Amino acid sequence: MSMTLVALDFDGTLTQSDLSVLLGREYDVASEIRGLAEQGLRGSGIRYDAPT
Repeated sequence: MSMTLVALDFDGTLTQSDLSVLLGREYDVASEIRGLAEQGLRGSGIRYDAPT
């Protein structure tokens, strides 16, 4: 029997690159994800508008 271990390090404690942005590249949304990450690092609030 074999087992596969998958670990995601989205807070960056184990890696040198931002995994969220790398994942965004796979879906052509890296710049949007990078913008959100930078807003979070600056402490800027991210507003999520709920659909009405």
